[in-house]
Amino acid sequence: MGKDEISSHIAHDEQGALCALIYRRKYPESTIVVLDRGYESYNTIAHLQNNPNLYFVLRVKQDKAALRPVRELPMEELDRDLEWTITTRQTNEAKEKRWIFLQTGSKKGKTNSPGTRITRWDFKGPVFPDVYPMTCRAVRFMLDSGQYETLLTNLPRDEFSISDLAGIYHMRWKIETNIRFLKYCVGLLNLHSRTDELIMQEIYAHLTMYNFCTRICREIEIPQKLENKYQYKIDMTMAIYLCKKFFRDSDFSGEKLVRDIKRYVQPVRPSRADERNLKAKTFPGFPYRIPS
Repeated sequence: MGKDEISSHIAHDEQGALCALIYRRKYPESTIVVLDRGYESYNTIAHLQNNPNLYFVLRVKQDKAALRPVRELPMEELDRDLEWTITTRQTNEAKEKRWIFLQTGSKKGKTNSPGTRITRWDFKGPVFPDVYPMTCRAVRFMLDSGQYETLLTNLPRDEFSISDLAGIYHMRWKIETNIRFLKYCVGLLNLHSRTDELIMQEIYAHLTMYNFCTRICREIEIPQKLENKYQYKIDMTMAIYLCKKFFRDSDFSGEKLVRDIKRYVQPVRPSRADERNLKAKTFPGFPYRIPS
């Protein structure tokens, strides 16, 4: 599949949407894409490596569901180069050389069984169309909790050490906190529309409100006192509430908005970590919109 086909194809999954996004623009400067385990696939790695000036840091699984080259690594801190070959034909040569076979379901006239797992693969090999060699750098390090974390990347080893890659991946946590504010504070947790067009309109409306709130908060400086134990920052939950109130109340001026946001601050506690309390949640049905 060519770049034009990828960019024009809006996929209904995250990996397909990522491929569409990375081909929509050019990369005149070096750019690093940070990805979580949901984007772990041979096809995604090949697409990321197929763009000049585009680098990636991808966290991958380490258990039985991991990619085979990662699954065969020893469970210890390491930094090594991996090499593997993707093939779309299950031949004796592929079995002897331990090539990774991907069932793409592209053979004409063949009906696959219901249990066959079809994998997306968009590339042809440089020599043989069904043989595609790949290389990647694997890094594994230990966290403060005593557990290991594994990253795949194409960043050069002489410029980016293991600690540098760990720091780059940690930057992704800001995305998680922003999504939390978008879902729970702005109100994108539950959608109220039924058609695809109205759902998209609702999502863009919430994103617009979130961008407005963050732009306002970015321009507000919180004075710091030397006698305080911690530095203080804006309480985003209250700031978003006040920005929404600014739109609803015609008597709520911009000066009052900035003044009220400065009143609600919270301390910055570095290296603070709480144990995650995961709770299973069911999907809210549409009747919840009906008043009782």
